[in-house]
Amino acid sequence: MKKVALFGGSFNPPHPGHFEMAKYIYDSLGVDEVWFLFSQNWQKDPAQYASVEDRIEMANILAKHYPDMPFVMSDIQNELKTHITFDVLTELKARFPDVGFIWVMGADNLASFHTWEHADDLIQNFPIAVVDRPPYTNDALNGPIAIKFQFLRASSPKELTNMERGWCFLDNPKIDISSSELRKELIERKAAFEGPFSDVAD
Repeated sequence: MKKVALFGGSFNPPHPGHFEMAKYIYDSLGVDEVWFLFSQNWQKDPAQYASVEDRIEMANILAKHYPDMPFVMSDIQNELKTHITFDVLTELKARFPDVGFIWVMGADNLASFHTWEHADDLIQNFPIAVVDRPPYTNDALNGPIAIKFQFLRASSPKELTNMERGWCFLDNPKIDISSSELRKELIERKAAFEGPFSDVAD
């Protein structure tokens, strides 16, 4: 069965740190592909986001620096018009029954995972790889979901890849760059050019 890691995020804008993390995910999990799932935080002002099309265009430009990496850009969440991760993964599973999907999320999300819709269903039906994001490490590993489903924790990323459900915590490198800081810098510089960043810079 083909194995695919689903790397979800707003990527607003995408930056090299995202791609270094995707490369780490690919290497550590041993998957066949990494799909970038472009999302938009429904709790935030939509005006703060570049369009999904522009963000994907920017990502495709950056992906050219990783010609040997099987990175795929997807806007399925925008297509389905839902922010519910379980619904997105369920639809992907229905569309691609011969693919084993692994959901990748940050430690900050694991810390608050118990507040997500269908959180228990998600962790009991899909493998989940958690990317470490200080300072959320302790809150994530001692949060309600991590404690409740400790029995489903894999001993290694490679073990998780062969599981139908469960989770693991990745010992990934720390990348000192964020979309928020990059976006702030672009706005402060009042970048005077047309292109994918124009929606962000306005």
